[in-house]
This record gives sequence, C-alpha cells and structure tokens, in this order.
Amino acid sequence: MRVLVIDDSALTRKMIIRIIEQEIENATFDEAEDGDAALKMLNSGDYDVFTIDYNMPGANGEIVAIAAKTNCPNARICMLTSQEEPEVQHRVERIGVRFLRKPDFQDELVTFIKTR
Repeated sequence: MRVLVIDDSALTRKMIIRIIEQEIENATFDEAEDGDAALKMLNSGDYDVFTIDYNMPGANGEIVAIAAKTNCPNARICMLTSQEEPEVQHRVERIGVRFLRKPDFQDELVTFIKTR
C-alpha cells in the first residue's frame, strides 16, 4: 500500500504514519508539507491512500482531494481537519472523501485504514 500523507504539521504527518504503520505492515509513505507540494507529487506516483489536511498553505485540502480523485481514481481518501463548517464536510463527502475531525482522529483513521 502506497500512502501520501499531506499536512503542514510535521508532527501530525509523523503521527499519521505511525498509526498506519501499526495497522498495515507493508505500507510505504510519501509526505507533502502543503497542498502545492502534494499536487506536484500526484504526477509522480500512483497512491492507494491519501490523508489530507484541509487548511494548509498553497492549495487547500479540497483542491488536493479533487486532484487525487482524478489522478488516482481507485485510491481511498480521508480529509483530516479541525474545520467546523458543515458545508465543507458535505462538499468533500460528496466527492467520496472520508471526513475526520482533528485532533481526535486516531480511532477513526484506524477504522478507515482497515476498511477496504
């Protein structure tokens, strides 16, 4: 399983990687520190799973999720955010993205990763 972890917080990226590593033995990871870096990485690889922060420098998570859906149509995508606006949640869920709330997303991330 190839995973792209996109978050402007290095600490959050490491936490996400650690959680997934505990659940998926052979996962490989790439990291992007902002939306623009993530968009560039989409052109260089085929990913199975994306974890995307909503609020970050450059392209926001919604833009990245749409691009990920286009470039990797079979990938599973979750959006991690502290964003409280219900319309944001509805928009990303309509494009097939799982919405997880920060900071307490660990259990939901495990469920997301285990669900195929």
